[in-house]
Amino acid sequence: MTREETARHLAAVADTQLDAEVVDAIHQRSEGNPFFAEELLAARDRGALSSSLRDALLLRLDRLATPAQGVVRVAATVGRDVDHELLREVAELPDDALDQALRECVDAHVLRVDAAGRGYRFRHALLQEVAAEELLPGERRRLHERIADRLQAQPPQSGAAWAQRLAELAHHRLHAHDLAAGLVALVQAARAAEEVHALSEASRAYDAALDLWDAVADADVLTGVDLPFLLERVAECRWLGLGDASATARLIERALAELDDDAPPLRRADLLSRLAMTTWESAANAHAGLPLHEQALGLLDGTPSEVAARVRTRYANMLLLAGEFGTAEREAIEAVRLARAVGALLEEADALVTQFVCRGEAGDIVRALQLAAEARPPVLETCDARIVRRYFTNLTWILHCFGRYEEAVAVGLEGIDLHVRAGLNRHGQLCMQENAAGALCALGRPREAAQLLGDGEGAFSSDTISIQEGLATIAMLEGDLAGVSARLAAVRAIPGLEALFLVPACATDATAALLRGDADSAIAAVRQGEAMLEEADRLPATQLLAAGVWALADAAEAGVVDVDAARAESDRLLTRLRDVAAAGEGRLPEPDARVLTGEAERSRLEPLPDAVRWRAAAAAWEALARPFDAAYARWREAQALANARGPRAELEHALSCAHASAKVVGTPQLVERIEQLARRSRVLLPGMRDAGGGAFPDLTPREREVLALVAEGRTNREIAQALFITDKTASVHVSNILGKLGAANRGEAAALAHSAGFELELSAQA
Repeated sequence: MTREETARHLAAVADTQLDAEVVDAIHQRSEGNPFFAEELLAARDRGALSSSLRDALLLRLDRLATPAQGVVRVAATVGRDVDHELLREVAELPDDALDQALRECVDAHVLRVDAAGRGYRFRHALLQEVAAEELLPGERRRLHERIADRLQAQPPQSGAAWAQRLAELAHHRLHAHDLAAGLVALVQAARAAEEVHALSEASRAYDAALDLWDAVADADVLTGVDLPFLLERVAECRWLGLGDASATARLIERALAELDDDAPPLRRADLLSRLAMTTWESAANAHAGLPLHEQALGLLDGTPSEVAARVRTRYANMLLLAGEFGTAEREAIEAVRLARAVGALLEEADALVTQFVCRGEAGDIVRALQLAAEARPPVLETCDARIVRRYFTNLTWILHCFGRYEEAVAVGLEGIDLHVRAGLNRHGQLCMQENAAGALCALGRPREAAQLLGDGEGAFSSDTISIQEGLATIAMLEGDLAGVSARLAAVRAIPGLEALFLVPACATDATAALLRGDADSAIAAVRQGEAMLEEADRLPATQLLAAGVWALADAAEAGVVDVDAARAESDRLLTRLRDVAAAGEGRLPEPDARVLTGEAERSRLEPLPDAVRWRAAAAAWEALARPFDAAYARWREAQALANARGPRAELEHALSCAHASAKVVGTPQLVERIEQLARRSRVLLPGMRDAGGGAFPDLTPREREVLALVAEGRTNREIAQALFITDKTASVHVSNILGKLGAANRGEAAALAHSAGFELELSAQA
């Protein structure tokens, strides 16, 4: 069974939905075998295999002859996969006897030859598990010792194969109860895994080494590293490999505490700046870490060094996250200078990323892209997990800021692909996925965005909060307005949350509330977000402020807010909206479109809304290829035209544009509002349905029958004969239909019917 099939199977057996972690563990151990999965579910509280499952597996092993059973025990000690030469050396059997035993194991479906033809693999992981448990303590220890000796005697390798062998060596040394050799192998395995970007594996090896540290005398002498170094590497891999921000913070704090009083100031500065970064990763609060960064800067002596460049780079990054773009840019320029002076390629790339983001936020797209191009070679050369993520995440965001959404999607997908090809873990892809998904949502493609983000499970961190906000935007565009509130309620409740997260969460929540007709909740969300607005980016800030004017217009229209009070508050918000949009050295297209939208919303508080303002807003959104915002603006334009009894052609055009754009996105609440206005205005929109799902709701039942025959190309006489009416009556019906559909002739009416699938609808009814 697939993982999804296992989940459904287990839920049916348990008569309840199981946690994802339980399903993952059972699916992995059972390898999709339904019987094994059921037995593991039944035994999950005990931790051991059920007796029935254990007996079923042992029965297959007990049928083997004694030599074959011995070979299975050796193979099980090696692991799920075993190399033939290693098995041969450890089993210590003559070749003929070994071959005979192995053939019996293969014929009995205990082992199979591996895909490379160089060794063997247990048919099922549980067979290996049960076989290993049958070993006696002394036998087990001796076998692990022999395997470790053989592995250590083999020639060194490079890359992932070497990291894997060191991990296996550590495993066997520890099971042979040789703790000192096991600790050395664990540290070596962890460092080798880091070199090949296997960060989750490195994290597990470092964790195991940390657990052993106090049990081994002279651990620092044996391993060549001290405890603060080990703790710092454990922390880094825990974050980059597993995304465990809170554990990372605790480990860095412990590393600082373990430093001797006479530790070099640069080493303390490095750890302090790293600890400062964890406040962002764990609590999504950049400002909280700035004092620690400043302590670290105070320990620098002015001499160029890799540590000095790294501390400056981190400080610039944190200032950027805190929204202090000018100071961040100055610090990043200094960090680049230091990095180049000492040849610190990684720090140079990192600081260049901060620089191009600051230029982008200032509105200088030309310089931003120049700096991004400058950063690209060192980013790709180092292929460091953290810097790869920062580069592609931030370049995607800058392109988004300038309305270059298709390019933003392409860059985000490139970063994810590079991440995968480099063997980096999925945790590092989250920000790239979120930003690429955000660009897809702007383009009105929420289903593609949802496929990119997945389900967004996981504890909140600076990464997963963004994923939750992305999923909330998708839910809003797809019409799941309750889902928006459910996701964002938890985000908005996080104490001390930075404006970078809180403002977009409030903006999206306010928009969703307005789509469901809840102006009060929208106003409350805007107020919460506005309290943090000074430190927010222009895109979410202007979205929030424009939503505030929208909410006030809706509230006044519903009679829950006094019109004069709504006008005064809207004017205040609109003034701030214009100021925020104008901040920076250059204009950004999306904030400018928000200003036009806010001004159009403000006109709704006058006796007659201004259709011209809505037309200008719609044109701005259409130029950016943002169908949701364009559809909303065109709907409001049509509403203003209908209220003012404006030109019929303009009304029809606005409704047609609104409907086409809304259909691209598929937001049902917006589509329904557009179609409601079209019905009231007696405007026929292609594919429009009535409450029962039928097309062309303004037609009478008889007219619908006549239109179906017109769509088939029937003449008036043929229609009259088919419906048992006079030719004159058929002609009157056709004339009425042409008027209601706004069609110039029968051909146009037939084309409209075909485009709406109308004739198929009637055929199905017949």
